[in-house]
Amino acid sequence: MASSIPGPARELVRRIVQAADAAVGNDMAAYEGAVAGLATLPMGGRVLGDLLRALLEDTHPDGFTSDDITQVVGRCYRAAVAWLPPDRVDVTMLLAVLAGALGIHEPGVTYQALGVPEDGGTVPVTPPSWAEYARHAPLLVADLLPYAPAMLDSYLEATFAEYAREAREEQP
Repeated sequence: MASSIPGPARELVRRIVQAADAAVGNDMAAYEGAVAGLATLPMGGRVLGDLLRALLEDTHPDGFTSDDITQVVGRCYRAAVAWLPPDRVDVTMLLAVLAGALGIHEPGVTYQALGVPEDGGTVPVTPPSWAEYARHAPLLVADLLPYAPAMLDSYLEATFAEYAREAREEQP
């Protein structure tokens, strides 16, 4: 596990590493336990989003196109349902997690496919819950890691180094 990560964040990092390792190893029991633990740590959303964004940038250095989105989400979904029950993997949620990591929040694309009400009114959009995000984000991490130029620990250390840099710059 990344050794330079400060004490309070180590449990979060441990859960992320456990979930990603379980996904890589197709270990359903270990994955279920890891994501259940991860779901108890809602501050992990930013870390997972930043981690995914870094992986996407490194695995798609020429930019991330709509074809790349289709490829990553499809590949991840197919790999996940090979070892997880299909009702435990939601392709729409994978897309929402990916879009969130990229800073895209287009309700009709990233959340539920919504129809326009007959009266022309608005449709409320519910973003993914943290538990749903925590269940799906590690699947995307595990999917992208084989194509990345660094190991998961390196990405996590870089993410927390960036947080430390931001904190130093924000001090008066």
